[in-house]
Amino acid sequence: MDDTLILKYLLALLPMLLGVGVIGFMNLYMKWKHSARGISPSYFASVALLFALFASLIFSEVWGKITMTNALMTKQANSLRSLLRLSEPLGPDSIKVANAVKNYIQRIKDQEVNDEMLAQKGFSEYKQKSFSKGTYQEFYLVAADSSLFKGRAVMQNAFYAELESVREAWFERREIRKMNIPSSKIIVLFIFGFFTQLAIAYSHIGNHNATRATVMLFSLAFAISIALLTYIDNPHQTSYLVSTGVLDDVK
Repeated sequence: MDDTLILKYLLALLPMLLGVGVIGFMNLYMKWKHSARGISPSYFASVALLFALFASLIFSEVWGKITMTNALMTKQANSLRSLLRLSEPLGPDSIKVANAVKNYIQRIKDQEVNDEMLAQKGFSEYKQKSFSKGTYQEFYLVAADSSLFKGRAVMQNAFYAELESVREAWFERREIRKMNIPSSKIIVLFIFGFFTQLAIAYSHIGNHNATRATVMLFSLAFAISIALLTYIDNPHQTSYLVSTGVLDDVK
């Protein structure tokens, strides 16, 4: 099993272990201080609000990456359509541009298939293919062919402009895929979650059944949120959320 996957499992299990520890601590606390009284539930709500707010911000950041990736995919599709429209006055020679567009789309799809293999088989069995070479260079070979444009400088410059748009969108997509949630944010989320567990336990102090039920219920939700967060933060796991269908409509 991949070491990264094991770490994700441990991170998802940690909130449950923290919940058990909090329950055990409260039991000992009650033995030491028999006259302890419960804290107002409003205290629990204020601490839980901080946890929910920070967790929602992190999830928004992760989902934002997927949204940006899909927007860049649409941007590439629009630029590819523009390349095809610009090549129409070239007559029979426009087949060179059409082939370049077709090959580019196929490379993008191969890349997504490779990412799905990485997600299913594990990083130790499959190495990510490098698509940096040959992904869009074929376009530049076409754009640099002055004989193809037959001295139409304006058309050739417009072709280069759209080609730059394709290249920039491709690079931006690759950079977004490298972005992961900083470990410091995960640590802060665990701190807020732990204090929320304590707040819940103190709010039900003196009632062992209520303490166990509420703390473990929150711990379960806490664990699920961590598991989902680490799952969707991995671009290989969420490659199916990237819409490559927009490329199928490029004609």
